[in-house]
Amino acid sequence: MDKFYRCGDACQDQDHPPVEVRLCTATPDRSAFLDGHGPSPLGHLREAAVSLKKSGAQFGVLICNTAHIWHRDLELASGLPFLHIAEQVRSFLEHARTPVGLLCTPWTVKGRVYSNVLPREKLVEPSAEVLEHVLMPAIRLLKANRFDEARQLIARVLTQFERAGCEAVILGCTELPIIAKACATRMQLIDPNQLLAEAARRYAMER
Repeated sequence: MDKFYRCGDACQDQDHPPVEVRLCTATPDRSAFLDGHGPSPLGHLREAAVSLKKSGAQFGVLICNTAHIWHRDLELASGLPFLHIAEQVRSFLEHARTPVGLLCTPWTVKGRVYSNVLPREKLVEPSAEVLEHVLMPAIRLLKANRFDEARQLIARVLTQFERAGCEAVILGCTELPIIAKACATRMQLIDPNQLLAEAARRYAMER
């Protein structure tokens, strides 16, 4: 929400588009379900999407990268178009010439959230070992407010991407921009949620 409002040039409350927000904190953990260890989050997500439609929303924004596995399901269930986070990254990287690294959850990789949209030759995905032993622990550490430990883990992965010739890296999980901005790197850090916020702002102001 902060990113959404900061990317506008409003001078008063009335300059902002109206926004309906659903914070789905009761939704079962996405990764746990996809790993076969918990209930499906899809029912909760569908209910939220339908609720947004009933409230008068004209389009939706799904801020969780991994949850974009169910992007089409939510559109079909609610009748709302949902902006796609990877499509915003694709547009941003349209003229990129060098490979781009991707940091995300294992299921964002397995669900092909980005690789279905971005050219495969442009994308350097994390290895299974990095996903399991670095990225997921870093995300859990940040959620537990253990920021410095999370930063040290992510810094190691960023160094690996630099050595692989990447000049930019996609921070494909909501927590990762918070961690990565404190890491020293020459690469461009791409925040998909920032691009999504800017696209949502443009789309809302055009309607």
